[in-house]
Amino acid sequence: MKTLYTGPAPLAQMVRDELRQRGIGADLQGLDPFGSLAGSAAAPPRIQAVLVTPEVAQQHAAEIEAVLALVTEATVPTEDERD
Repeated sequence: MKTLYTGPAPLAQMVRDELRQRGIGADLQGLDPFGSLAGSAAAPPRIQAVLVTPEVAQQHAAEIEAVLALVTEATVPTEDERD
């Protein structure tokens, strides 16, 4: 599997959903470092990765780049926000 995006769970879910809307099969994998501790399994992971097969990544490279650009635009602060 190839990792396309790793970040906060809400954004990773958005990326996965957007890829699926475009007909691209993608999966989520939780990366919460505390997921293996007793009692934390009931809490959803805070960090997730969006995964696709290498074949899918190659076949849909342009669409994947477009979706990842949406996330980059959403997370990069504007000039006004930086001041």
